[in-house]
Amino acid sequence: MYSTIRQRTLLGCAALITGFVIWSAQGAAPNTLIALGDQQWAAGQLELAQKTFEHAVKAEPRSVDAHMKLAGLQLSRQEFKACIETYQRAIGLEANNARAWLGLGFAYLHTGQNDLSLAALDEAIRIDPGNQEKLAPVLAKLGVPALVNVAGHSIDEYVKVCAALDEREAVAGIELNVSCPNVADGLVFGTDERELGE
Repeated sequence: MYSTIRQRTLLGCAALITGFVIWSAQGAAPNTLIALGDQQWAAGQLELAQKTFEHAVKAEPRSVDAHMKLAGLQLSRQEFKACIETYQRAIGLEANNARAWLGLGFAYLHTGQNDLSLAALDEAIRIDPGNQEKLAPVLAKLGVPALVNVAGHSIDEYVKVCAALDEREAVAGIELNVSCPNVADGLVFGTDERELGE
């Protein structure tokens, strides 16, 4: 009996503290709310963090950061439908946000919407080509061949990089970058047939 009373008292205190934190945070700036939500998330207080991020979005509906934090937490909590909507709103605010497209792509992937996932991940790569190599294993599972561009300063460098890539199942093809006119020795291979043949 004592443990039931103690448990209810603790739950009541937790609810009271949660209510106070949310009430006091309502007038706070979105950045303050985001920082508070980050602390709550790090402390494992996921529900409280989600409410705080929701208040940050409500306080500043045009805050991409607030939407991204909320969507990221929703994704980590496997609330896929909600995070898809939140990522879509973030993209509506900032269409060239590669991280939002990545999050949206993974949310679609988790819901079995592979075509939408592929489209979102392709957009993330279009915005930031550096995502291509990171996403190669995911794209391979979605049936998309990964093509990797290789550059080097010597034949030896090309051979080493290509050999390493050849061992990766996700890499379907290699494009050799043999002419790069914007660097001092960038045209060495591309303009010399003998060098290119090696």
